[in-house]
Order: sequence, then C-alpha cells, then structure tokens
Amino acid sequence: MKQISLILCLIFIQLLCFSQINKRWEKIIVSEDKTICNDSPWILVFEDNFEGKTLEINKWKACIGVPRDPNFKYQKAWHKSENVVVEDGLLKLVSKQEQNYNMPIVTNWDPYTVTYDDFEYTSGEIWTKPTFTFGKLEARLKIPKEWGFCPAFWMFGNPPWNEIDVFEFYNEKKRSNLAKIQHISIHYNGKSRSTSHKGNDFSTDFHLFTMIWDENKISFYVDGKLLRTDYKYKKGFKKIECQLYAGKKYKKNKIFTTEPMHIILNIAVLSDNRAPDNTTTFPTVMEVDYVRFYQRKETDDLKNKVIHSVQTQIQTYPKSTLKDIYKNLFQDRFGTEHAIDDTTSAQLFLKNELASFENSNCLEIEYLGINNNYVRINLSAVKQDKISQEKLFKAFSNSAKRINENDIETWQSDWGEIVKIIEQMNLDITDFENDKNEIDSLLKQGKYSVHHSSIFNKTYQPHYRIVEKNIFEQELKPYL
Repeated sequence: MKQISLILCLIFIQLLCFSQINKRWEKIIVSEDKTICNDSPWILVFEDNFEGKTLEINKWKACIGVPRDPNFKYQKAWHKSENVVVEDGLLKLVSKQEQNYNMPIVTNWDPYTVTYDDFEYTSGEIWTKPTFTFGKLEARLKIPKEWGFCPAFWMFGNPPWNEIDVFEFYNEKKRSNLAKIQHISIHYNGKSRSTSHKGNDFSTDFHLFTMIWDENKISFYVDGKLLRTDYKYKKGFKKIECQLYAGKKYKKNKIFTTEPMHIILNIAVLSDNRAPDNTTTFPTVMEVDYVRFYQRKETDDLKNKVIHSVQTQIQTYPKSTLKDIYKNLFQDRFGTEHAIDDTTSAQLFLKNELASFENSNCLEIEYLGINNNYVRINLSAVKQDKISQEKLFKAFSNSAKRINENDIETWQSDWGEIVKIIEQMNLDITDFENDKNEIDSLLKQGKYSVHHSSIFNKTYQPHYRIVEKNIFEQELKPYL
C-alpha cells in the first residue's frame, strides 16, 4: 500500500511539474521557413569605462527618490545623485546610513497620489538613456558583501513588462553564502523564470558578468563560464538553435523578452526583516570597471531590407527625393527626439499644427525604415476623433530618447552603406547628388535631422507625429 501511495505521489509531482513548465510555452505553426540564429561579428555600440570625474549625462540618468516599490515591500532607501560617484576609473554606487525626513513618494500615477515618509538609508542607481534590443551586455565589477543589500545588474523596459536580471545578490539563509549566489531572472508580460547559481565569493575581486540576448536564445555567463540558456523555440524536448520550417508545429517560450530596454545598475537597501542590522557596515559600495553593449553586425540582409524600404517609399510616394528616403530611415533609427526640445513647446506646436491644416495625403499609419522601430501617425486621425490629441502627445513624448555622438557616428557609417545600395538600384530620383552631398555635410557636423523636400511637402502635405512601435501597438493601434 505504501509503495502504491509513493508511486501515485511521484506521478502527481511529475504532472504538477509538467503543468508548470507547460505554462511557459505556447503552441505555434510557422507559416514560412525562418532562420532565427545569427553568428555575425559583434560591433560595440555602447561603452563607458568611467574614466572621468562625473557620470556622463548623455549616457546615463541617476535616479532620485524612490524608483520602485513605493510601499517598501522589498526595499527602502532614498536615492540620490550624490551616491553615484565616478573616481579612480570606477563607477561607485554607494549606500549610506543617513536620515532623510518627510520625503515625497509617488504611490500612484492614476490618480496621481503623493505620500511622505522618512528614510534611514540612501543609495545609488543609474539607467542608460538609450534603450537596446538584442545584443551582448557585459560589465566588469565587484559587489559588496553585507547583510541587507541587493546589488543588481539588469535591463528593463515597458510596455509590456520586459526585464532581464543578469544578477541579483541578496540575503541568504546562511550568512556564509552572502555574495556567493547569483540569482538570474527573465520577466516578460507578467511571467517570470528565475534560477540561482552558487559560485565563489564575488565580493573579493572584480568579475565579468555577460548576457547574450539573441533572437533565438538568451545566455548568461560569469567570467566566461556558461550558467544558463533560455531558448525561444522548441520542438518536443529539443531546443531549436537556428531553423524553423513552414508548416511545422513548435512551442514558443512565453518568457522571452523582445522589446527595447534600459541598462540598469543599482544597490538596493532591503526592507523589514531583510534590512541592514547591527552587523552591517556603512558606507557599502558596488564598484564597476566598465559597461559595454554590442550588437550583431548587419549581414547581406541589410541590402534586402534597404531595397524593400526604398521600393515601398517610392511606390507610396512617387515624388520622394533622397531627403525623404533619408528622413524615413533616420526616424526609424532615432525616433522623435529631434522634434522635442521641451514638452510644453512641443505640445503647443501640435495644437497649432492641428488647427492649421485641413487634410494630409499621407497614409494614416506608416512603419518606418528598414527595422520598423517607429511608426508615423497621421494627424488626420486626431482631426477625425479616432484618437485624442492628449493620447497621441503622451505616446509621442514617451517615445523620445537621447542621442549621443557615438549614435550619430555609427549612423554616418551605416548611411554610407545604405547610399551605395540605393545607387545600385538605379532609380530616377530628383536632385539625388545634391541631396546626398547635403546629408553628408550635415552628418560631418554631428547632426542627423533633415526636413522633407519641398516637392514632397507640396504633393503629400505631411502632418504626423512619430511613436515608438511598441508604444504605438499598446496605446494607439487599438483605436486605428
């Protein structure tokens, strides 16, 4: 009888485990053959070696106040820019025991609600201003070893909830395990998968933490040693590395991030019974030697994408010049930042523009460029009451991101390759050479934005705003 009960118990456990695993996967049928792997060389697109005396504000934003968890369920500290220090070739995120009284906390955005509380600790946290999609992220750093903290290296973006935790180190049941267990997590759209990996004491020296985020898998390494890989597709129990075939059934991982995210470094101060105690020493510091992000070099696929994008542009707007093609492409790369000096002026400009035109001969919505990172929304959609001015402006302003010189230098090189492809298409484009020289001169000056050609403006009367693709699909697409 005991043996039968044991067998039934084991069967129940297996079924329970299978049920939990199965929730991570959804069944799909692929409509066409698709190659999902990419072994192209890595190109460095973001780097900070922290060689100056202050944080580079064109790359990073230091958090102030309470960046998350306003009810202090897991952590409680007041974040200050003074706790973000750059010296001796290192970034130092510092946690201190110091009082801050009656500090304002936003506990709800809708309706907007502010409460006030006292804080016993301060800490430091930074986010990159640009966001990144697919690539290799790495940082060489040294974590602290103290009770009551959670040093973390991660990526985050919305909507929906996208997060990759390269590591979190927090309190352990055995204090002898402090700074030894690396917790890795992936979160996507309300679902999560977390694992723990025990190593040596990471507080005694600097270590290299790496995450490779490809379209087909996400892998985590420490000092070059592979710890974990999450695949996007599988067939049966076999993980798919490279090729999907039309008409075949597969399972797709529901916990696989695909949207742009910021890079974040922070040292959280834990709350309640996890908080620092009389064994904790202050100040506590996480030291970072460097942060780098790489992306795969574009392959011959770039040529096909450029040809498709240009052909679509010419078919839709036959009067397009090279300036108009360029505008389509740079807006797909840089989005809407060039159009927002400050939100008040930008909002007033939108209001005046809506009042000043009757009609636009452009499409209602257009996915831009070769990667479709952004979408143009025709302002006629507002005039026809499909979406409100406020809703469009919110999506428009939230789509802005900061551009730094490295971005423009990279784009200048990429644009040179794109022009060569366009020239090979042998299109009859008005003022091609003049536009080409004007754009080249602009890029050499460290600028990147151009206006539509006069013939495009006269023929199509473009009136639009640009919205990041994911924001558009979440907030505006349902109304259009």
